Amino acid sequence: VSGIASRARRAALALLANGTTAVRTHVDLLPGPEPLRGVHALLQVREELSSVMDIQLVALTPHDVHDEIVDEALDLGVDFVGGSPHHAPDPSAVLQRLLAIAKRRGVGVDMHTDEQLDPRVLTLLDLAETVRGWPDDIPVTASHCVSLGTVDPAVRAHVIEAVRATGIGIVALPITNL
Repeated sequence: VSGIASRARRAALALLANGTTAVRTHVDLLPGPEPLRGVHALLQVREELSSVMDIQLVALTPHDVHDEIVDEALDLGVDFVGGSPHHAPDPSAVLQRLLAIAKRRGVGVDMHTDEQLDPRVLTLLDLAETVRGWPDDIPVTASHCVSLGTVDPAVRAHVIEAVRATGIGIVALPITNL
């Protein structure tokens, strides 16, 4: 935990030195005997820097991490449910499971979507269709959205319209996913 906290603190202080006072970061729920070691480390850093920086934490949940671990991370103080369902054998099932946890807990979602080049996998569309009608006080964000650039223009227009209709926030990563 101390090594993770040390690296996170160093990164947060570098951001702060450059004027950034609010950060949302994903913390991996890890395999093995200590799946929450990253959570404990980042909660420590968030507390240490709370007077100068607002740090929001997203539980980045692999498809093989059980719901109880996600619930425990949220109980400890993680703010959002996240994941990268497009990496799972059944992306839609994983997305639906994570969204169900977020809805049950009344917390926001920050989901990595379609960080790959397969135009047949559109978890962004699945996300938009699922959160349509969700309460306005449960924020939903999608990041990456890479495969959107590989689909037919008509499909892309349909996905974009579905996203607009739900008010999903989009975080593009042009440096790494252009």
